[in-house]
Amino acid sequence: ESRSGQGFRAGVAFYPGCVELTKAKMPYRPYAPLLVLSGEADDWTLAAPCVELARIARSQGSSAEIVTYPGAYHSFDRLNSPVRYRPTVRNLNKPDGRGATAGEHPQAREDATRRTLEFFERHLKNRDFQTALRYARTRLSLACSCRLQHTRVSPIGALGRSPGPS
Repeated sequence: ESRSGQGFRAGVAFYPGCVELTKAKMPYRPYAPLLVLSGEADDWTLAAPCVELARIARSQGSSAEIVTYPGAYHSFDRLNSPVRYRPTVRNLNKPDGRGATAGEHPQAREDATRRTLEFFERHLKNRDFQTALRYARTRLSLACSCRLQHTRVSPIGALGRSPGPS
């Protein structure tokens, strides 16, 4: 649980940037179970640092899983988004700091959606899971751009979020 007593009971991160956290002085240790989903072909937010981050977190006793998808790029979970190169986006993984490939990968999207729902079903209480499921069904995709921070997984949306006082 977070230091404030409120926070996430579980978190799923779709293609997060993990490079900085693997270099942090303190080993990354999420306080809630974490599932990371990354495309192996992602040249914007590389999968390899996330694999290392999950290994570090597990070595610290945290629950951290990672699934990588061969042939999948950034935004693999988007619907109707053909793979394309975006030459003007900022990308610190490129020598010139620009350009990334992004686009859908239907098999990865399907598997990631299934794994996300199974993960939340495993880690959230029934009411929280039903809230997450309703949220997921209102969207065409479970894409919730996520970013990892030093002590918290912060998705845009309410998946896995602890409810406020009743």
